[in-house]
Amino acid sequence: MPAGNTTEALIFLHIPKSAGTTLNRLIEWEYSLFEMYSVDPVFFRWSRARLWRLPKRRLQRFRVFKGHMPFGLHELLPQSATYSTVMRGAVERVISAYYFMSNYMLHPNYWKFRREGWTLEDFVRRSPRENVQTKMIAGADYDAPCTAETLLRAKENLQHFSVVGLTERFEESLALTAVNARPNRRAQSLRYGTV
Repeated sequence: MPAGNTTEALIFLHIPKSAGTTLNRLIEWEYSLFEMYSVDPVFFRWSRARLWRLPKRRLQRFRVFKGHMPFGLHELLPQSATYSTVMRGAVERVISAYYFMSNYMLHPNYWKFRREGWTLEDFVRRSPRENVQTKMIAGADYDAPCTAETLLRAKENLQHFSVVGLTERFEESLALTAVNARPNRRAQSLRYGTV
């Protein structure tokens, strides 16, 4: 979203392992560092909690908020806001998450996986983070169970999103983001598939 006269903030809800890092870099090319608040990808719980405690006068300075955070930040902002995200097929996202966690030394689960010898099957069976993307869009805790109510809330929250793209259709999602990011143009939601 290029700089323009709009005061609406962009909240990029970065779902882990869904091509969000690529979109983060594109956002960083379009905005000044001082206009963005980035939730740290490694210390996301601390960074997200810090964001939620910022006073409204500080929040109003930012045009973009991005990172691993649940839906709901717009309720704290003094300015209006719209959301954007990229989702990924659930199976592919979980496989990618497992391989990332088990190979990236800075990930909090890396040493646990090494010490306990977790396999992909162990990760799927033992991880409380099932259906992370639905929980994030619902505004639910990562470690909470994903219920039918969580899914319903996620679907309801999609009305706050200008763009919901798919990793599997990333180029189309980028094109849609560029079209919807034009100043003074109200974006329309795009919903590929289901949550």
